[in-house]
Amino acid sequence: MSGERDLLNELRDIFREELADYLVSLERQRAVLARSDADAKEIRGAVAEVRRVVHSLKGAARAVDHHAVEQLCHAIETQLASTTRGAEPAYVAAIAAIAADALLGCSIDLAAGRAPDDRAIEAAQRRLAEVVAPAAATPSPPPAVIAAAPIAPPAAEIKAIAPEPRAATDRAPETVRVSPERLGELLATSEEMLALAGRQSGASTRWKPLDDALTELRDDLRRARYTTRAEGLERAPGGDEVMRRIDRGLAAVQSLSAWSIDHQRDDATAWRASAALAREIAERSRALRVVPFGSLEPSLDRTLRDAGAAVGKPVELRLRGGSLEIDRRVRDGLRDPLLHLLRNAVDHGLEAPEVRARAGKSSVGVVEIQASLAGRDLCVTVEDDGAGIDVDAVRSAAAARGIADATASNAELFSLLYEPGFTTRGVVTPLSGRGVGLDVVRQRVAEMHGRVEVESRPGRGARFTLIVPFDLSIVRGLIIRAGDVPFVIVTTAILRLQRVASADLRAAAGRLYLPDGSGLVPLADLDAVLGLSRRPRGAASEDGPRPCVVLAAGDRRLALRVDALIEERDVVIRPLGARVRRAAFVSGATVIGDGEVAPVLDVADLVRLARPAQSHEAASVPQRKRVLVVDDSVTTRQLERSILEAAGYDVDVARDGEEAWDRLAAGEGFDLVVSDVEMPRLDGFQLAARVRSTTRTARLPVVLVTARDSDADRRRALEVGASAYVVKGGFDQEALLDILEQLL
Repeated sequence: MSGERDLLNELRDIFREELADYLVSLERQRAVLARSDADAKEIRGAVAEVRRVVHSLKGAARAVDHHAVEQLCHAIETQLASTTRGAEPAYVAAIAAIAADALLGCSIDLAAGRAPDDRAIEAAQRRLAEVVAPAAATPSPPPAVIAAAPIAPPAAEIKAIAPEPRAATDRAPETVRVSPERLGELLATSEEMLALAGRQSGASTRWKPLDDALTELRDDLRRARYTTRAEGLERAPGGDEVMRRIDRGLAAVQSLSAWSIDHQRDDATAWRASAALAREIAERSRALRVVPFGSLEPSLDRTLRDAGAAVGKPVELRLRGGSLEIDRRVRDGLRDPLLHLLRNAVDHGLEAPEVRARAGKSSVGVVEIQASLAGRDLCVTVEDDGAGIDVDAVRSAAAARGIADATASNAELFSLLYEPGFTTRGVVTPLSGRGVGLDVVRQRVAEMHGRVEVESRPGRGARFTLIVPFDLSIVRGLIIRAGDVPFVIVTTAILRLQRVASADLRAAAGRLYLPDGSGLVPLADLDAVLGLSRRPRGAASEDGPRPCVVLAAGDRRLALRVDALIEERDVVIRPLGARVRRAAFVSGATVIGDGEVAPVLDVADLVRLARPAQSHEAASVPQRKRVLVVDDSVTTRQLERSILEAAGYDVDVARDGEEAWDRLAAGEGFDLVVSDVEMPRLDGFQLAARVRSTTRTARLPVVLVTARDSDADRRRALEVGASAYVVKGGFDQEALLDILEQLL
């Protein structure tokens, strides 16, 4: 029974992929049917393809027990077959549009692990029935006639829609569907083979000790022969035998050297062939994972139309670069950010039709999505022709929350749009007001080692640019070193490389920042952030320029000082594995050089959590760290206060999250917050989320200490940005102090 269930689940996974492919086909045929310049052959092919898609989906849905999808396809098929208009382009286009819209909803439900919405399916069936039938339709025959003879279109119509005969060799190629998991396994294996071939590139160096030894032995034998002859020793008793042995030794060394050269040449040839084959296998394997960017169009178009209908704004989607092929994982990772940006464009960017008319614009708003490649990066722009970003509204909302003032630049204000909970709406609407949309955009893009850029043109619209790797299998990475440890940074997250001297930096509140055209960028030392070194920064010995990598994740930036920039190369990122807990600031690992493992840095974590380095003046003055303890229990507050004060910290207390937030919002300077979770008014999760969503406190470490030990609570702590999660049941004061020492 378990085996049958596993097989059904596997088939359903394949069906979801098949449904997505068929949706793209439906949209393409609908576009053909809607074209005024389509010729008769194109129309016949499109009509036949719509019928084929619906029929195939009906059978596939029946095979995997998705009866709701089967019934919907049956209704569509019946509608196409039950009228003489079943071959008219406009009629079939209307049916195909309804079909694509309804099946897209089913696809979204199935992808989310839930059954298709029965009410949505019923609504789609009603829309199908409302498609206008021919005005001069032939009266229906009596029921007896219907029962006696099945309905069939006239012979002329059959001739019109019958597919043209084709040669036996003109067959569609056979296809085999495999689950994404199995395809991923194949790709991972091919990438491992490529990485192994890369490690063998230094195999020739293993011959060097032998070559050196042979060279040294040959030189020694030649010197011995020269000395023997120069001193006339060959004429001494036994001298002839010595010379013969020297000559035999030289001949043997010469033969061994020739053998070594031949085998090195053979190894190099074999390695080049293996590397070429590994690259070819990896490329062909990756080609199995690529999908056209345009496969996102059905879901994007539906979302845009629904959003426009919800607020009464007619809107049109234009997608360019749809034929560009990208990694399926990149396509799936971009789906949520693009959906949020579309809703944001409709609700915040596009004006109402009457406002657009007064501005001389078309009453129908336009949102254009364009995909293009820039080297190894995929650039996706989302641009609307609305009013642009309302800078005054952003400034007012920021001022109300105490996170910006009148001197803030536009770039600083735009960066606030991505903060959790930030919104310019005074009330919650179906599309906005919760402050989560652009935060999701930044988070998802950062997870793909990408960044977000925003531009606004008052009165002409706004443009968001998402820059991510076009292939997550093999990415371009910069190898750096902190101390003796190599690390890799994905180049998509790198804004620039430069050398930075102490004179180039600015100190603010005892911390170091790197000035650039858009403000001050926090500067951190990688070895200090990762705990690899505790050497003081800002010393005179470090006044000279040092390598610095300026990073961006989403809209956030960080200048990272390192010890060396090694090289830029393609790398295969491997996950850390189930046995390795999530390591701070590390998203995976790769193999470089001759088998050396290098961690891949998580840029999103770095720019979010890395604290700027101390200035030389601040580092020279010993300071006690100030900790805020938040707990509604007097006993627990006093216990934690005693532990921390005994460890050398200055400690203040707050009786709940609301009091703690009031003190933080008022500007009191704390280096760390230790908070309970279950508290009145504002709990620990909400306090952590509020700390992270405010620019002034976004980098403040928050440690949650609680009795709640469920995986769900741990995940929520991670989502709201907690720096550490300590369970009271296994409370160990030394462990707590270790955590504070690491964070501070």
